[in-house]
Amino acid sequence: KRRQLIWKLVFVEVSEGIACEMARDCCTYIPVEIGIQYFIGIVLGCVVIWLLEAPCQSCGQRICVKEAVSKEAVLPAWVFISGAMAVATVVLILVALWMIHCRQASKSAKYRKMLRAAEDHHFKCRAAIPNRASSKKFDSWKARALSGADILRVTMLDVYNLNIVGVGFPLYCNAMVSFLQVCVLFWVGNGISAGLFRDVVETACKPYNHAHNATELAQELARDRAFALLKLFVVTAACHWYHARKQRVFAREFDIKNMEMSDYALLVSGLPEDATSEKALTQYFQEVASTIAADSSEGEADFARFPEVVGVSIGFDYQEEIEQVDKLIEDMVIQLGASCPDTKESNGRFRDLCCTLQTDVCDPDLEDVDRREFQLPEDDDTEGSFSSSESDSEEQHERLAESAQERQEAMQLLRSLQNSGTVVAVFNFPVNTQERLQQFQNALDKSKFEGNRLSAQLTGAEPPSFIWEHFQTGLWEKQPCFGCVQMTPRERSLLVNNLKIITCFALLIFGYYLTYRHVYSEVSQGKFKPDVIQTTIVTVSASLGNVLINQLVWYCALRVGFRVKADRDAYIFRWYTAITLTNTLFNFGVITSTFSEMPVDSLQKVLYEAELAGLLLVFVRGSLVSYAIFPVYYAVLWLQGRLKLMYAFMTSNNRTDWGSLRYKAEQAFEPPEWWLQYDYAAIVVMMTTSCFALFFHGYSAWTVFTLDLSWAAVMVFINQYVYLALSRETYFSSNRLDKTATKASGIPVAILGVCCIHWANRASPAEEPELFRTCVVTVVAVSVVYIWMMHREVFADDSHHKKGHVWYERTPYKEVQKALPYNWFNVNPVHCLRHTYGVSEDMPEVPQKQKVLWRHGKSYLQPQD
Repeated sequence: KRRQLIWKLVFVEVSEGIACEMARDCCTYIPVEIGIQYFIGIVLGCVVIWLLEAPCQSCGQRICVKEAVSKEAVLPAWVFISGAMAVATVVLILVALWMIHCRQASKSAKYRKMLRAAEDHHFKCRAAIPNRASSKKFDSWKARALSGADILRVTMLDVYNLNIVGVGFPLYCNAMVSFLQVCVLFWVGNGISAGLFRDVVETACKPYNHAHNATELAQELARDRAFALLKLFVVTAACHWYHARKQRVFAREFDIKNMEMSDYALLVSGLPEDATSEKALTQYFQEVASTIAADSSEGEADFARFPEVVGVSIGFDYQEEIEQVDKLIEDMVIQLGASCPDTKESNGRFRDLCCTLQTDVCDPDLEDVDRREFQLPEDDDTEGSFSSSESDSEEQHERLAESAQERQEAMQLLRSLQNSGTVVAVFNFPVNTQERLQQFQNALDKSKFEGNRLSAQLTGAEPPSFIWEHFQTGLWEKQPCFGCVQMTPRERSLLVNNLKIITCFALLIFGYYLTYRHVYSEVSQGKFKPDVIQTTIVTVSASLGNVLINQLVWYCALRVGFRVKADRDAYIFRWYTAITLTNTLFNFGVITSTFSEMPVDSLQKVLYEAELAGLLLVFVRGSLVSYAIFPVYYAVLWLQGRLKLMYAFMTSNNRTDWGSLRYKAEQAFEPPEWWLQYDYAAIVVMMTTSCFALFFHGYSAWTVFTLDLSWAAVMVFINQYVYLALSRETYFSSNRLDKTATKASGIPVAILGVCCIHWANRASPAEEPELFRTCVVTVVAVSVVYIWMMHREVFADDSHHKKGHVWYERTPYKEVQKALPYNWFNVNPVHCLRHTYGVSEDMPEVPQKQKVLWRHGKSYLQPQD
């Protein structure tokens, strides 16, 4: 009995282990995520068919009825008068503000100096473009927005061989080129028979009875569309798969060719909250790395580089003290900027001086520097009431006392911060392979830290892509939430913010419904169109509502607490895509439910669909207007920056504080970051909504894809100019966003498959369903193969290819730190603050470049040590 009991226990345990392995393999190999998004595309296609087949049954309008066609709407005179008065008011306000600006510029040298500092910061915030593929960041140039030579140079850039802001930008450029190619395919192969459709248009509204051949002619049109779209479906699915494969190969080769900070670091989690000693953590990880080299059976030369630990960048949890820490960061940036005059910013010794001014102990090599050389010139501001000579010695002593007290409070605050449980361990040689990761993880399992089991993973992104204020303790620990539900803080944050977006969007859609119901209620009473003023107000209100909901998505994405920028971008992409597609379907439903009564005659039904597609075209491609005028947004931002700067100067109470004034000027003029997540969403949304036009007869599909083709051809070059010459340097050092967009590309492919089945159903009479069956079988087979192949490409593990890093495998971390302005330490604000204030006596001695905080547009302050 004892043996039987032991046998049963062993059998059960082995069975459970096999079941767990099978479940894990299913999660790995079954394309659940891509299948779900493909299913979403199928649902969208079915909704389009349902809306198409459910038109307004009470509308007074009829196709091919002359008396039902109304005259063109004419705007009343008061609309033009109000518009002219509004434009005149705006012009007068701008003229008045310009006069105030000119007066301040002519009167105050301090104001002129703020303008120069703001414009200089705006220029320095732009992306540094390497001169050659092998160039480092210090061998680079930056584009000027209004320089014709720079604009030409930007448009001619080979972005695929230059590491400007990481792998994300060339991947996006590849996606735009792929979208351009797909637009050409759709434009050529959409299946419209121009001659046959022209005959239908000419005969559909004839007075004689042609019902005898109407059904056959309509089926012939549908048969042509079905065969053409079926071929287009197969080719499009193959193109999307090839694009996904090309993106994966490009990301792998880009990683092999470029030496990056992420190659030298691992993300380690599971540390206790009181593990805040960098020195102790560095020693622990060094001991762990030493055991790997000692226990390994590989050659000694191979593991001589596995490496000693350079240091540890701790992710501190300062969620509750974020305002105080942000204030300390602001003071640090102000001091760095104020102590650096414009004429000496490129001087290396001055950069070192700027660093040492933050600490009590200066570098002895810099003590002989004449600091008078770096003093700011006297301001010839005519407003002498703010001269520093009026302050007496008592006020100076009070300021010194307040400064000492603030320093003590800052040190106390920094000492109280806890470890979030996650740190970045930086090594002297590359460790970004699965083999090295597994070796390090095995060593961590053998040598636990104070009884805690630690887990290591690849960083997957560059230092500027980490959001350090979102590191928090217990992020993945389940806690009681909403009564009896157990959720982690991340899950709770996602749930709360998703509910905010869903609730607000549902209320917005309900508001749209009430407004449309009121405005379009007169359509059912025999009028062809509602009042033009009301429809204009409704359209503008809908546009403003979309802007507000997108701002809410951005706000919620910031509040979720993503620690890596790529995760936040993917979150924004998904919500923006979902909201835009839902809004499109809702408005399309409004169009079909208020347009016309469905004709009975088959040929008139063809004409009905063609006119309905024309209305859909105006709505769907109206978004191109916003994309076309998007560069104007940067001009508005420039004007807004001028206004902010002027307001900051006029409301300043202490104009002798040049550091504060300069900081406010730089913040006012700082350009926006790159918005690749919205551009990726635009590609998916435009392709999806363009497929809506394929469900209709008429020439609308040609028009839609002609507009898409033109837009893609222009935006391939416009976006390079906007991002490199008008925007702030934004690092996209991961392919996470591109993978998310690649998964979503199955939505338009699925809609195209539904469209093929739709036309095959309309082309096949009940007694001859062969065409319909053939189309269904082909679409299902291609869909299964597409989902499986896309899953393999998106989730493929290329870590075994990382052995191609031969050219910098022996390059130490110190050389990489010299080549780049940022590193794993100077992007961590709390790390820089702790070293600046010297909060602990056992803090390790680190190079100056690991202590000077890195910020966009402040790379010139980094010492070259």
